[in-house]
Amino acid sequence: EPPTRSVEQSEYRLLDSIQPTSTLEQDLEDIMDGLLPQSQGERVVPQRVIMYTDASGGPFSAWPQLRRVGYAAVAVDPTKGLPAEATTTTDAPDVLWWEKGTMEGDQTVNRGELYAITRAIMQAIKLAKDLDKKVVLEVRSDSAYAVNAWQQDNRFPDSNLDLWIAFWKYCDHECVTVSLTKVMAHANDDDIQAGRTTLEHTKYNALADTLAGEAATAAAPPAPHVNTLRGRKWQALMVRR
Repeated sequence: EPPTRSVEQSEYRLLDSIQPTSTLEQDLEDIMDGLLPQSQGERVVPQRVIMYTDASGGPFSAWPQLRRVGYAAVAVDPTKGLPAEATTTTDAPDVLWWEKGTMEGDQTVNRGELYAITRAIMQAIKLAKDLDKKVVLEVRSDSAYAVNAWQQDNRFPDSNLDLWIAFWKYCDHECVTVSLTKVMAHANDDDIQAGRTTLEHTKYNALADTLAGEAATAAAPPAPHVNTLRGRKWQALMVRR
């Protein structure tokens, strides 16, 4: 168990990126053991944490054979600065911590959304153990799939049961109190002006979306592989005709 420390004394390191292991259980063990790669710089994270999460299928989202699902989680403190434009970067003072990565194997964007939220909760558990204090975590996601299931307390959905078991396990952890908030996806200035969303939600959701897209794109298969699969699909269409 980590030694007892005050919030003022405890610092939480940022993570540039995490290479996901085969299971969420191993991910949690690695986070707790401090084995995951860390970036330069440290910032104090408050006991109440807001995280924006997102997932992306990358450039081949519509192609299951080519799709690589990326995920991202961004911890923010809006009180540290909110510029007029709906954009931000990972080195902005209001961005406390972030991570991005890709899921292994044949995945869907819904699975990526749920995985990103689960990892955010795992990081909050890590923070709570570092601070020796309970953390109140609000996860803000544009995934109606995940947020609706959480609101309905649906613990046994029809799909992705493996991820839902992990989600509820960490969501119910004694170190954290978790809530999920639905935000608008791919919002713009017109949506803000019309009152359909806020600048805060638009800005941070866009950053999480960008990071997830970068991870998915970086893991996408090389051009020769893509051309081969496209050729096979074209041949299959010609045979059907």
